Amino acid sequence: MQIFVNEKIVPQKQLLYELEKTDITAAKPTCELPRLDPFDESIRYLIRHAEPLVCPRLQPDLFFIADGLLYMNESESSAFSDKSLLSCTYMCFDREASDGDFEALLEPTKQFVEPIRLHSDYVQVRCTYEQKFVYGETLVYPVDRLNMQQWKNVSDENLSVLLMFIDSISLSSFKRHLPLTAKYVTEQMNFTMFNGYNKVADNSFPNVMPLLTGKRVFNQQNDMPAELLDDVAATHLDHWPFIWKDFAANGYSTVFTEDTPDMGMFRLGAKGFLNKPLDYYYHNFWVMLGWQDYPQFQPTAPLCAGNKPRVKIQLDLVKSHLTKYSGKRQFIYSYWTELSHDQDYEVEKGDVFFRNFFREMHEGGYLNKTAVLFLSDHGHRSSLLTTTLIGLLEERMPFLGIYFPQWFYRQYPDIQLALKDNADHRLTSHFDTYETLRDILTSNYDGQQRNGVQRGQSQLYPIPANRTCATAGIPLFYCSCQQMKWNLINESSADSQQAANALVAAINTVLWQQYRGLCANFSLDTIVAAEQLLISSEDQFHWTTYRMTIVANPLKAKFQALIKKVNGSTFSLHSDVSRQDRYGSQSHCISDKVLKKMCICQ
Repeated sequence: MQIFVNEKIVPQKQLLYELEKTDITAAKPTCELPRLDPFDESIRYLIRHAEPLVCPRLQPDLFFIADGLLYMNESESSAFSDKSLLSCTYMCFDREASDGDFEALLEPTKQFVEPIRLHSDYVQVRCTYEQKFVYGETLVYPVDRLNMQQWKNVSDENLSVLLMFIDSISLSSFKRHLPLTAKYVTEQMNFTMFNGYNKVADNSFPNVMPLLTGKRVFNQQNDMPAELLDDVAATHLDHWPFIWKDFAANGYSTVFTEDTPDMGMFRLGAKGFLNKPLDYYYHNFWVMLGWQDYPQFQPTAPLCAGNKPRVKIQLDLVKSHLTKYSGKRQFIYSYWTELSHDQDYEVEKGDVFFRNFFREMHEGGYLNKTAVLFLSDHGHRSSLLTTTLIGLLEERMPFLGIYFPQWFYRQYPDIQLALKDNADHRLTSHFDTYETLRDILTSNYDGQQRNGVQRGQSQLYPIPANRTCATAGIPLFYCSCQQMKWNLINESSADSQQAANALVAAINTVLWQQYRGLCANFSLDTIVAAEQLLISSEDQFHWTTYRMTIVANPLKAKFQALIKKVNGSTFSLHSDVSRQDRYGSQSHCISDKVLKKMCICQ
């Protein structure tokens, strides 16, 4: 065998020695990825399962929308013996033109007399029979936009993009709690599932923004500073460089829908958008769905809107875009929160619906010109599993699955190989998914990483084996590489006590500086765990790093963070602070997206 070598890069003697002494294999990754068993014996006693989601039939399904027309369902209305006594009205509504995320523009109520051509995406319908209320529903369907002529045709080079997020689901949770969906997408659709997908921040907003903008938010570490610096509670986000703007400029229709507007990605602790940010922005539909005042729905079943599972309402909305505009380029971004936010196992209630959605769209051919990214922002942050080492790693490792149609892989076989290798052996993050979206946007399928890309690396092409958390933009606190060895130390030791008190002091200081008098002052209750980072000989740090997990009063708040000891005596905060118990409305008195998790209002 002849080998041609650039001796300026690899000296010939070194190469010969390696050939003689080792097997010829792929380069060993610098980051050794953890291989987690979703059903590991050590965590089985903590695994819970949910009952199936069944919504009660509270009323007849009297109305539906098809092709932009509002129809009465004749088979359902036949249950009323005298239809002349059945009276129905409808009201269209939309978002206010300016700063209207919670200000719906309501049109006059009109009598329904025949199939109605809708000019708004949203409509509320109410019916009485013999002057008694019998039906009420808020319906949604995409109507055509004035800028439709700017939407270009989908093609082999210009694929549509379907971005589907489920909040707080690790790769292990995906396998445990979405088994029907996991089986279908991996076996029937050949999704590539990523084993080393690592979050880059604590909670949802600072993890999703790097994927949508390529920029970091809310990180106060000097080595990885925030790059989008606006006070999101006081400033609208219209000017942020969201990637959907680039898709829109390239002839794509753009869509965003999320199922829990009161915890909305752009509204919880944030000011949101002054103007409608995408062609279809369904925030107001979900607001009105939560506000609907229909007597027979009080109280309705959890996760239901009347007769219908809310998860299916959103999936049907996504489906309506995929089917109605199948010939056009589309960027569809959908986000599910309520299924999994409180407990990751509750996502099981959506399993059959997600499986059925993918099966219908795949077998119907509606994804034949679409790249699908199915993923989460992070693993669950407050489940019982986070008290274990496996749970701690799961919390840092969300799931990511990427789908391309089979013809695409036949046309670009190197991309399929690179995707699989990156998924199996490489450390990746939301910054990489952003670069992958950019390559899909620009049809960059030539097999090369784009020039100038440093932190994020497209998952479509080989990612270097020598990648570390530092070069991937992943803070040390969240790094899952197994070379990061942590040694448990005695909680009662002097270092443990000083590190824990330093964490409490750091939290109190930042709250006092920004919200003096609003947030309670914390005191240390107990040290749950104290760990010291063991550094390999080639990494010469001039400090000692501790990972501290503590409980603080009031209200037994549970925090975790890294503490740095410098010069053998000075302890200081060295990472973001993670809140590991659910805090609900404890921080209602402030709106800051970063500090809400630390504040307990007085």
